[in-house]
Amino acid sequence: MRKIFWLSLLVISLLLVLFFGFREKAAYSNSSAVKTLAADQLQYQSHQLDSAVVHTLLIPAASGLVVKTAAAEQLMPLENFVEEHQALAVINGGFFDPNNQKT
Repeated sequence: MRKIFWLSLLVISLLLVLFFGFREKAAYSNSSAVKTLAADQLQYQSHQLDSAVVHTLLIPAASGLVVKTAAAEQLMPLENFVEEHQALAVINGGFFDPNNQKT
């Protein structure tokens, strides 16, 4: 339980850093960036912990991508959410749902 708390705290901290780091760029939308960003510019890693798997995606700050928040009105599969918002990456907030409705 303690590891889950620290893992959650780490994820929230990373989100805050991303949010405030890209805050000044959030005034404009660059939806074409996802289509033009080369796959070799992204760095995906999976880290196995004792009680969880942590997935990280490093996107270069100079990529021009904007970090945005979005929420679904009702439960939907993650694949549908990604398609609807044309997202490069998402964080499934349902993971932190104490009543876990399997979002």
